[in-house]
Amino acid sequence: MKTKQFRIDEKEWKKFKKITHDSGSNASVEIRRFIKEYNKRNSHEEIFNEIYEDHKEVLDELD
Repeated sequence: MKTKQFRIDEKEWKKFKKITHDSGSNASVEIRRFIKEYNKRNSHEEIFNEIYEDHKEVLDELD
């Protein structure tokens, strides 16, 4: 893994770190989880696959 830097308001960062710690996690884990889920939700391939799965029965009936 590679280290990245970003800017964030100090109060928001402290609050985020406390919440993640209180929930048994940490900021790094939750940021990676957010990025992975964000990429998944916004990937054109994932969106296509979701639409395809939602309409697969209709498409199968057309064949």
